[in-house]
Amino acid sequence: MLTRQHPGLPIAWYRVAALARGLGPVARPLTLRTPMKTSTHDSAYLRVLRFFLLLAPFVPTLLLPVHAQSPALQTDFRFEHLSGAHGLSVNTVTSIAQDDTGFMWFGTVDGLNRFDDYTFRVFKQDPSNQTSLSNNYVETMWVDRRRDLWLGTANGLNRFDHDTDRFTRYLHDPNVARSLADNHVESIFEDRSGLLWVGTRQGLNRLERDTGQFILIEACLKVGVPAGWLDKAKPSGPLAEFDGADTWVEHPYRQGVVLIGDAASTNDPAWGNGLSLTLRDVRVLRDKLLSDDDWDRAAGAYATEQDQYFAALRRVTRWRADLMYEVGPDAEARRAKALPLFKEDRTRVPDYIALGPDSPSDETARRRYYCED
Repeated sequence: MLTRQHPGLPIAWYRVAALARGLGPVARPLTLRTPMKTSTHDSAYLRVLRFFLLLAPFVPTLLLPVHAQSPALQTDFRFEHLSGAHGLSVNTVTSIAQDDTGFMWFGTVDGLNRFDDYTFRVFKQDPSNQTSLSNNYVETMWVDRRRDLWLGTANGLNRFDHDTDRFTRYLHDPNVARSLADNHVESIFEDRSGLLWVGTRQGLNRLERDTGQFILIEACLKVGVPAGWLDKAKPSGPLAEFDGADTWVEHPYRQGVVLIGDAASTNDPAWGNGLSLTLRDVRVLRDKLLSDDDWDRAAGAYATEQDQYFAALRRVTRWRADLMYEVGPDAEARRAKALPLFKEDRTRVPDYIALGPDSPSDETARRRYYCED
């Protein structure tokens, strides 16, 4: 929880928690008071709220005000500095991880460091020991769901065995087709399916843990990616994943809690409307609150409008997915009919990138897009 207290203002700022669906517990939600008669305190609070809602579109992370809670929340953060004087192998730290036993791991440009809250233990490459770290420059780390610690170094991928304090090395071998693409490992990522992905300077690799082999192109082919797309493909990083789905809360206001941004609704990130939706939510909520002193009515009006414009955006992007990404003979026939007409008249295609929910999404627009007119 991020908490900041501003001198002279009776508020604390909290990040708004994102909810996938429903109105479950929200971490410090924005509570809208709805007095029929506005008190002096509430008027001052409304002015503060107006200030932050007006400011919100211009700050990188959306912060909304709530009343300050107990003094216990006004925490002074203290930082303890650890350096070579405490046993750290070198002061240049490149990566940090924590395992399930509580050990803190620090990758540096000169060795791997394990910290038990009292002392450091340093692991370094030993040229005479093939079970030591493959290189002292540790660039990235990842603790996976199997509790294994993975290390990306300037010369290979390493897996640390907690029971034996030994390292298993994974290195590029030009004579082995499914070896690591390159020894300079810059990123490691485990997806929600438990697959381990390794980014190197020469491409992206997926590790088959049972065989120790790295694949990517084969994995894409197995899930139906056309082989022609990959003839000259070269895997690359960095690594990330996201849900290609729409999630939303019907009428995102209830019992004094208003949801905005991802907490209210998310459109498939492939369509690129996430930030625009968040800023639109902020603008609409701000305008409703400024135009009506009854906060309950204003927030309800915001939620009704949010339902409408998110539904419009979903319709348009659903058309796009249906026409362009469905597979099979019928889908191919629809594209064969539509694409030449799109080339002749670009206005047939809803401009969801520029217009978002304001792009026409009525039956006439649908028929024009599917070339049924």
